[in-house]
Amino acid sequence: NMRLYERLRCVPSEAKKPIEDGRLKGSTNINTMWRLKHLTEVFGPCGFGWRYEIVNKYTQAASDTDVSAFVDVNLYVKDPESGEWSAAIPGTGGNVYTRVERSGKLFVNDEAFKMALSDAISVAGKAIGLGADVYFEEDRSKYDLPQGTATTGTAPQRRQRTPAERRPPT
Repeated sequence: NMRLYERLRCVPSEAKKPIEDGRLKGSTNINTMWRLKHLTEVFGPCGFGWRYEIVNKYTQAASDTDVSAFVDVNLYVKDPESGEWSAAIPGTGGNVYTRVERSGKLFVNDEAFKMALSDAISVAGKAIGLGADVYFEEDRSKYDLPQGTATTGTAPQRRQRTPAERRPPT
């Protein structure tokens, strides 16, 4: 059951970069091209050993002045041993499409959908273990914040989980 996960989980240091600003400060960014390369290494070329389909593309107002772009994909991978294709592995990615900057100028990101697509593929890849060591190492979520704590752009303090919380559900 863990065969593919074990092949996908490890991220080399040259593919990782610390996030130094914003809400995700203290987290790690995994290089998008490394993710695509690693899918190719494990499953074969895109279109032959792995593929994706764009299910939906849309924009959504994030505020009175800002709009985000989103892409929903289904990722499919072919088991290198059996040759069997997976069921759809869904992923949603997003990025800033338009934003009014502090100067009052409107910023339009003409690569928003492309960036949302690569984000969606990355999100779907998490389900099969792609880059899992980075996510598990950080091992925290917004749910680890004490109640009433606002996110201020600094990384939340990591709460130590109890042994019972670390065990997978049965």
